[in-house]
Amino acid sequence: MASASTSATSTGSLDSTVSSTSHSTCEGESCTLLAMVQCHHCPKHVCLKHLIQHNDLNITRTHSLSDDINLLTLMLSKIDSTQSLNEAKETLDQWKTKMLFDIQVTYDYYSNEISLLNLELKQRIDILKENKRQKLSLLQARISALQKTGEISYQQLQPIEHDLEQLRKCLESIKCHVQIDTKDVNIQQLIQCKNVFKYDALNESNQQLVPYKVIHTENLKKFVTSKRYESVLWLDNKKQLSLIDEKFQMRTIHVPTTSQNVPSGVAQSKEHDIVDMKWCSSGNVYLLVFPRHIYSYDPKSNKSALISHINRHKDYPYRCIACFNDNIFISYCVFGICVESWKYPLTSIPTTVGPLRRWDRLATDKTEWISQMDINETTIALVIRTASSTITRFEIRDETLTLIRQVQLEDSIDLMWPYKNIWYLKTMNGKFFTYSNDTSQLEPMTQMECTNGIGEYGPNTLIIGKQNELVFCDT
Repeated sequence: MASASTSATSTGSLDSTVSSTSHSTCEGESCTLLAMVQCHHCPKHVCLKHLIQHNDLNITRTHSLSDDINLLTLMLSKIDSTQSLNEAKETLDQWKTKMLFDIQVTYDYYSNEISLLNLELKQRIDILKENKRQKLSLLQARISALQKTGEISYQQLQPIEHDLEQLRKCLESIKCHVQIDTKDVNIQQLIQCKNVFKYDALNESNQQLVPYKVIHTENLKKFVTSKRYESVLWLDNKKQLSLIDEKFQMRTIHVPTTSQNVPSGVAQSKEHDIVDMKWCSSGNVYLLVFPRHIYSYDPKSNKSALISHINRHKDYPYRCIACFNDNIFISYCVFGICVESWKYPLTSIPTTVGPLRRWDRLATDKTEWISQMDINETTIALVIRTASSTITRFEIRDETLTLIRQVQLEDSIDLMWPYKNIWYLKTMNGKFFTYSNDTSQLEPMTQMECTNGIGEYGPNTLIIGKQNELVFCDT
């Protein structure tokens, strides 16, 4: 809007706001003055008087906006972790007091219980001892009677020896003690302590990412994240898997092996290579893809399991996997592009054995194959390569694999990863591109400090993968 707060200042701004118009009369309420300018606030053709009135309203509005800024500044200044720290320590102290009280109460109860059990045990021992003592006295009397005769036969001693043997076995079998079983409890497992830091992120382009944590990952090859469970599964160049949990603690993961027979001509070492890995939100597990089998890994239980209901098509080796709701898409390392859709996880025993759907020929060129496949919020992206060329093709498809858009690239794509509605592509030559589902445009990026992809971790954290480290940034 053209600005003028006084007649003196309005004169200078009038020239820039005067516009030729067919309106000869001011459109202000009940005003018959000549319209001189077009107000960009209404928009109406108004006289100078009403223009100044509108300007005064805007000046008043700036005072209100200044008050809002002051209020937000005050809110920002009050964001502090001191109160949270005090409350967390108070909660921990209350837990300690309660645990010590419970331990003391439990100790007193079982101490009294042990005393009562001991009284009962002592009474039963006394009864047993008296009973066996009487039996021994009777046996001794029988032996004394035989000794007085001076003539003792084997047949007379045999029953005594039998009774003594029975008594001996009985006494040796006696177990009389108060048994108490205690369990060692890992106190740390009773408490979970982590930061809660989340907010509604601003939709800003070119936002500066500030790292708050860097974790060293030697020889990082690839990684995948779980936003919901705040964990990172990463693989190094030595085929070692490691997990970073919600407390940023790292542990080594045992890579599962298979007992399946390896076909002749196939290198044994390649059979144990992880060719792809993705997070499956419907199953709350990581999926680990080997050439001839697929495993699930549960980060909560730290257990892996073979997904046995998925069988390979024509003994083709697996290449890529992508998770879409409760379906998983699997591509095979075979020319001609073969993709299958499978139900996962299974909620019941399937009535039919096999994939939900198979696409045998997504391309007319039989030398083409899928090198990478992934899914973002609504679409599936494929990176198509050929056996005879370094040129790759980037394709966007829907959940039925119907082609939406394809882009030919002059360089091989090394990495591809989704972030919200944007696809990031990294070529072998270190160039970066972005593809937006909103604009359907592939755009080059001038700079990106990333060599091994990005991933979401929790509600407001973006992880940037570099050669030897994972960088955690607030978004």
